[in-house]
Amino acid sequence: MQYTGEMTFWLLTIAGVSASGKTTLKEYLAHELHQHFGFQPTCLAMDGYYCDFSALPPSELKEVNYDHPDSFDSISLVNDVRRLKSGEPIYSRDYNYVQHKPVEAATQTYPAPIIILEGILPLHFSEILTLSDLTVYLDTPIDRCFERRLCRDVQERGRSMASVKRQFETHVLPMYSDYVQPQKQVADQVLADGGQCPVLLENIIQRVEQCRG
Repeated sequence: MQYTGEMTFWLLTIAGVSASGKTTLKEYLAHELHQHFGFQPTCLAMDGYYCDFSALPPSELKEVNYDHPDSFDSISLVNDVRRLKSGEPIYSRDYNYVQHKPVEAATQTYPAPIIILEGILPLHFSEILTLSDLTVYLDTPIDRCFERRLCRDVQERGRSMASVKRQFETHVLPMYSDYVQPQKQVADQVLADGGQCPVLLENIIQRVEQCRG
């Protein structure tokens, strides 16, 4: 749906390590905000903005660190978020983990009055921090995240248990300490885990209603 006329576009950004519950929280908020305001928030996943690694040989693909900030096309991410905040449409992205490249949607995504961005490192980028109206960090225990990631990557992404464990130990944990966890210091709100959070929902509703006058 395209919104016209004078409109304020409000951005919620959710950060947290892989499998911390970001998607679950995003889906809960999107559903409840739809029920309250009558429109579906525009949701954007940072995962869709990984760089294209499809040209790398198999030996180098194994070494790609998807948890490092340099693995993201941050310029495209910031540009798309800025366009949505300005009321302009974008061609949203998804990431093909089998072919190791982003896939652009065939149709445009128009921004709703509420935009939700979620990912492992959005608050690492100062431009995203500036564009955000509310930032949330999920401080989910890292061992719980590993258990969730193991199930997800084996079942949904065709990975072996050994490769998931190796990646977690060599990539996820070091990047968690160096880049992911420090986002906790700049977030407006810190939650112990993802999932349903009525307090956060009410906070968002109050803030959005204030912006809408």
